[in-house]
Amino acid sequence: MPRISAFYGIVIWMYHDEHHHRGRPHFHATYGDDEATIDIETLEVIAGDLAPRARQLVAEWAREHRPSCATTGRAHEHTSRCGRLSRSDRASTIDVMRSTPLLIEATPADGYRVRVRFEDGTAADVDLSYLLDYGGVFEPLRDPDYFRQLRADPEGGTIVWPNQADIAPETLYEQAQRHATTTA
Repeated sequence: MPRISAFYGIVIWMYHDEHHHRGRPHFHATYGDDEATIDIETLEVIAGDLAPRARQLVAEWAREHRPSCATTGRAHEHTSRCGRLSRSDRASTIDVMRSTPLLIEATPADGYRVRVRFEDGTAADVDLSYLLDYGGVFEPLRDPDYFRQLRADPEGGTIVWPNQADIAPETLYEQAQRHATTTA
């Protein structure tokens, strides 16, 4: 369930398992080709940028919805493996933003591997078995038949399952790059 709100052409996104900003509850806001990652508690732009008017509208939205976002963000933080990353790991990936190509294809392979292809031609088989360590919305993925019901969500640019569980597109793309078989 990455898309959580849309207004005036602005879309607010929140992903699970987004290691680029772990330990810091945040959401993404997109407006046209602009994207920014915004800290839920301080409303500081962590990465990226938005046009001034879009940034102002997002801040107004966030002030109104901050309690529910903060709860969601902390829930993601508590179910993630954020404690396993060092401070330098977090800092080295904080710049990743809309430069992530959109996922255009996702097909279940063997076990908990998924064959993915991104709009820039990057293609790979990625192992998503680590998701089985999570509870909550990821609990149903332990059933291999349920896991295989994944699909590429063109709007969110990531993989989703029937219960709307998802993973961050940046995380998926980073894994694909490590195991890429082709790039355009």
